Amino acid sequence: MADRTGFALDEAHEIAKRAHAGQVDKLGVDYVNHVESVAGGLVDFDLDLQIAGMLHDVVEDSDITLADLREAGVSERALGAIELVSRNLHPSLSYLEGIERVCTSRDASLVKISDNAHNSLPERIEALGRPADPKYADARRLLYAAVPREDVERILRRANPALLAELD
Repeated sequence: MADRTGFALDEAHEIAKRAHAGQVDKLGVDYVNHVESVAGGLVDFDLDLQIAGMLHDVVEDSDITLADLREAGVSERALGAIELVSRNLHPSLSYLEGIERVCTSRDASLVKISDNAHNSLPERIEALGRPADPKYADARRLLYAAVPREDVERILRRANPALLAELD
């Protein structure tokens, strides 16, 4: 499936695989699994959001730039979300200041909710052998307030159902 510019999710996946080749997460798992999971948390939304989810860490974790993604055909809407969630593009902001900036955009907020949800999976936290950093819960409170509750629920049902309890 392609968006209105003709850029397809499988193209985003190929870029993500190249960008994250050889990278592993804190558990030693191929990093591309994380971005696949983030995109998967957004499957109830449109293609631009799924593409942004797939590419959300590319600018932060590789030498690929927003200009490179634009040249590849990524939509301006997806690029806007990617730009907001790429912490390296806003180095003067603290973590929570960066989250506040993300919250200015519905699209970026949804991508970041899916990202945070995957990073907060109970089995991931348990495997790390330490409690979750409280800043992630603080970020979720800000992110959840930035978008309609039903959007948060749609993501959490797919990405991390354990977090649904936070909405009560």
